[in-house]
Amino acid sequence: MSKARSVAFLLFTAIVATGGLAGCGPREPAVLRFDGLYQAGPVTGDGATYWHYLRFYEDGTVLSVSSTGQPAKVARWFQKPYESGGQWAREDDRITFTVRGSAGNVDHEGEVLLDGLHLSIHSHINDHRREARYEFVELEASAAGP
Repeated sequence: MSKARSVAFLLFTAIVATGGLAGCGPREPAVLRFDGLYQAGPVTGDGATYWHYLRFYEDGTVLSVSSTGQPAKVARWFQKPYESGGQWAREDDRITFTVRGSAGNVDHEGEVLLDGLHLSIHSHINDHRREARYEFVELEASAAGP
């Protein structure tokens, strides 16, 4: 066997023995977390800086709010029941939900990531469309609520 073939064979054997190449092949789906908030922003408007928050529950409920508050303070009051929310559905790493509020509906669809969400958002209130990246913010048990 030539030297090049020997090296190739050893490399192949090492890859097979260690479970394959990192990042190749199937992976476990990212986890949708219920012990905190997903936060996007900040956005500045009307002289204030605010963030957009999403909160997910294991029963399929999702809540949505924009606030100038920081996550730990928002989490104290941003709980079920809340006026702006809906039901989420998930298949693998894809997630979809529509938030229903007094002003109208906003559709969300996208991907659950290891550390957050990437969503395409369509507001039926003003027909605005945008992409948003939400980072997960873990809360202490006392701030996380029920």
